[in-house]
Amino acid sequence: MERKIYKFDAITSTNEFCKDNAKAGAPEGMIAVADMQTMGRGRMGRVFESPRGTGLYLSMVLRPKFGKEFIPYITTAAAVAAARTIEKVSPRKAFIKWVNDIYVDNKKAAGILAESSFSDTDENLNFVILGIGVNILPPKNGFSDNIKDIAGSIFKKIAPSDIKDKLTAAFLNEFEKIYEALPDISFIKEYRERSFLIGKEITFIKNEAEICATVLDVDEKGALVVKNTEGETVTLTTGEVNIKKDEKFFKAINE
Repeated sequence: MERKIYKFDAITSTNEFCKDNAKAGAPEGMIAVADMQTMGRGRMGRVFESPRGTGLYLSMVLRPKFGKEFIPYITTAAAVAAARTIEKVSPRKAFIKWVNDIYVDNKKAAGILAESSFSDTDENLNFVILGIGVNILPPKNGFSDNIKDIAGSIFKKIAPSDIKDKLTAAFLNEFEKIYEALPDISFIKEYRERSFLIGKEITFIKNEAEICATVLDVDEKGALVVKNTEGETVTLTTGEVNIKKDEKFFKAINE
């Protein structure tokens, strides 16, 4: 992949910048990196807090040549790449909360957002915008009340001065290795091994109802396999799950 990187001191959204340029014909490998986002977005339309100086906010244009059935693997590939990257540049162990969050020390330190654009007939893929936000340090005044209970960072007080460049380079290298090998999905084994949900009790929303279940596995497609309280096995391909906070469990996986 030939990279062309645009760096911004501040931007509304790196995903929106890449999306606008992709619509105008930007090639695969166009990348936007920002020190701050004023309208950063996460999954399900949520705001992704992107304060100045404490995080890495990166998006890229992808134009996959493989079949659209492999598009969901882009998110799982990015999650594995992000976890590898965090462990390369920091002393933290990184784990994946299905489907797109990276946790360190029992806190969410990174999030991934992949947005696909199809033709009007929904038959042909135009492009995918992959975005990732990494909390390098806590904000000066701490995380906002909305996320302070779940948000964390890969460094506590001090980070290397060149950490953003190192993070950018390491993530792009790790992601490209997996992405360019698709449709080889052997990396799912690592995704499964890094998942801390297997065996845990979770809740998820289905038909506007909250369902309780136990996670059994992550299958070969990256879907979450769970057993609900009625004993039925359910496969979740999209959505969001919540897990009860378990201090003993998180202490064990971080030792």
